[in-house]
Amino acid sequence: MTDRSRVIVVGLDGASWDVLDPLMARGLMPNLSDLASSGARDRLMSTYPGWTPPGWTSITTGLNPGHHGILYATRAVEGAYPDSIPGGVQGPAITGADVHGAPMWRVLSAAGRRVCVLLVPLTYPPEAVNGTLVSGMFRPREATDYAYPPETLGPDRWRFDPEMVLRGGDARHDDPAEVARSLREICEENARGFSDHLHREPWDLFFGVFMAPDRVGHYFWERMVRLGASGPADEIDRDIEAIWRTIDGFLGQAAAERDRGATVVIVSDHGSGPAPRERVNVLRAMEEAGLLRVKRTGWRRQPVLPPRFDWARTAAFPIFMGDLYIVGVAVNERGRWPNGSVDPKDADGVADRAERALRALRDAGGRPVVTTVHRAADVYRGPFAARFPDLLVEFDPRYMAGGRSPVGPRFVPHRGDDTEWGSHRQEGILVLSGPGVRGGGFERMPHVEDVAPTALRLLGLSFADPVDGRVLEEVLEPREVAAAPAVPAALDASRREPASPEEEAEIEGMLRGLGYIE
Repeated sequence: MTDRSRVIVVGLDGASWDVLDPLMARGLMPNLSDLASSGARDRLMSTYPGWTPPGWTSITTGLNPGHHGILYATRAVEGAYPDSIPGGVQGPAITGADVHGAPMWRVLSAAGRRVCVLLVPLTYPPEAVNGTLVSGMFRPREATDYAYPPETLGPDRWRFDPEMVLRGGDARHDDPAEVARSLREICEENARGFSDHLHREPWDLFFGVFMAPDRVGHYFWERMVRLGASGPADEIDRDIEAIWRTIDGFLGQAAAERDRGATVVIVSDHGSGPAPRERVNVLRAMEEAGLLRVKRTGWRRQPVLPPRFDWARTAAFPIFMGDLYIVGVAVNERGRWPNGSVDPKDADGVADRAERALRALRDAGGRPVVTTVHRAADVYRGPFAARFPDLLVEFDPRYMAGGRSPVGPRFVPHRGDDTEWGSHRQEGILVLSGPGVRGGGFERMPHVEDVAPTALRLLGLSFADPVDGRVLEEVLEPREVAAAPAVPAALDASRREPASPEEEAEIEGMLRGLGYIE
């Protein structure tokens, strides 16, 4: 380890070994094969739920959501009920100004080291860094002030999503060929921009994120699986294959920097898999268990949407968190929620009732719908945990949480046999390769929180304030494990102006286009 050590972090949003291993076996990604086989690789456990906002924030800060404050796609307001509608907690859209904790590039900037940060989610509005920062996902569609320094942009516009997503439509219902072609073009643009900055600018940390793997997974999961097994069958497949070739081409440039002394880190915020087939009406299940009450005043043959909860008689309610194979359940506790009906001493008993009610759900074949229930106190730590659910209920991947009212069928179709959509999974990817890495196995599956402290250690530094992640010492060379200077850095982005209402509306449109908000 020297004071000139360098690290390249390449983010592949939503990437999964289930996809990458077959592609490497076909010889489609030789550079990824080289990097993965020459260092340390494993699955990477994401946050709960495993999706973009908390996942990338934990990767960049080393903190769990209870400390960095990001869990939903919208802002959780302390002491206020979330407008609990399937498709995500409703409210003002989050931006980077809502992130608490110091991302790794802020620590490096404070230490006088150079950074190049490109298209990392939740970095808008851009903060001043010692180097370059181009904001990624969760920036307004029409923003022009998304880079630091401003002249970084020049005549180029850094895209991260197709226009059909950014305009607020659901790309799953657009022309598949147009979606695939647009994703390919954007990925190629990103790779050219990354390459230009990699070679043109001085940097100690280079951090760039490709969003295309996640989007291909959402829109073309079944195609992507077939592609790994048998190769392209049509133009859409060829565009998808070109996306992976483009990413691997950039990984080849990263490998060349590794051979010149940099350590390469490849990481995803979560994994991917096939989308659920059916939605489970959790509102109905909770009402039938006597936990939730809605006001039916004015209802006729169909309920008014969204439902109006009768908070005085509601003991627990669901919080839909965007990645709907996990649903949160909050106890309506007095002193915590505005119209709390549950005495704090009874809160654990109510949580137990909610867990039993949801675990009792069975599909038509008598199989359980819920696989795991986590107590949030075992998952989240920190001052923001009080804004989060008390239970995290994980469904069998064939099912997802849903229900806009407590009436109607318990199960409704989410996708048919003719659709190829994908969804999220908890386990993403991690690769470490370079002179600071000795390889071998991890003591336990690494977590997204471990990435930032490990990257900083490879750069000879550490966080001054405590973080939740650990340095993955077992796969590092002994010289990298030695104690490193701790660098103080601001823990929040309060010096950045929050997004305006108009900008928040643009971000919300993007989230609707991705299906995170309905």
